Amino acid sequence: MIILNRILFTIIIFSILLYIIKKIFYINKNIIIIDSILELLPTLIIIFIFRSFIYEPFQIPSASMMPTLLIGDLILVNKLLYNIKNPLNNKTIWNIKKPNYGDVIVFQYPKNKNINYIKRVIGLPGDKIIYNEFKKEIQIYTSKNKTNIVKYSFKKKSSYIEEIQYNNNKLEEYFWNTKKKNFFSKHSEIFFLTKKTEHIGNIKYNILLMSENNNLIFKKNIYSYKVPKNMYFVMGDYRDNSEDSRYWGFVHQDLIIGKAKYIWMSFEKQYNKWPTGIRFNRIGKII
Repeated sequence: MIILNRILFTIIIFSILLYIIKKIFYINKNIIIIDSILELLPTLIIIFIFRSFIYEPFQIPSASMMPTLLIGDLILVNKLLYNIKNPLNNKTIWNIKKPNYGDVIVFQYPKNKNINYIKRVIGLPGDKIIYNEFKKEIQIYTSKNKTNIVKYSFKKKSSYIEEIQYNNNKLEEYFWNTKKKNFFSKHSEIFFLTKKTEHIGNIKYNILLMSENNNLIFKKNIYSYKVPKNMYFVMGDYRDNSEDSRYWGFVHQDLIIGKAKYIWMSFEKQYNKWPTGIRFNRIGKII
């Protein structure tokens, strides 16, 4: 996205220089190419300001945020909510507001800043996070009141088409069978997904889990994390299919691009495949 900002900025500067040259040398002759560029200048400036400081579009490429976000969702990210950044290098100019529990944020991947990730904020600076891999539940102890603020409610079968990587790095497709109430593939392996509602403070949202009795789950450990100053602990809503803070660490506030606010378009799409339709019912606000 930085590359696109730099390209837009270069075109704008070039267009402004053309305009100045035309005025200084009193060039009245209509040159189609120059006139076309100058006519586009106001539009380019508006686009540059809008996507650099207000809202920027992103595409959801993976299933790590299911069921909140699906592959093929196109979202708008509010870039003015948390901070103001230099659009040419993504350096933070001014911090405005801090992320809160449950916020779905887009950020630069800490191990490769050229890649953008999207996850949900689970832990704030100073929090102690305990993740139980067997129960697939988290506990958060805040630095202020040392109280567990996470609750869970209903649990039910899910109905998504999904792909999962397992055994010898082989990628297989699984489809939901509405009659048998389970997923199936062209092969013999079957797995089940369930949805659970997770409450953090006043925020509640659905997370997606593999069944506890699934043979694909080998580890059943309990992990503890202490969130450092100016850092955030993030997780995907599809907890068993998300590479997040459990594996590569915390997200520094300067890496945060913005908060995901709206789904402005959604294509029926699977991983690495062409869209097959439009999901009009998904267009709207993100939870």
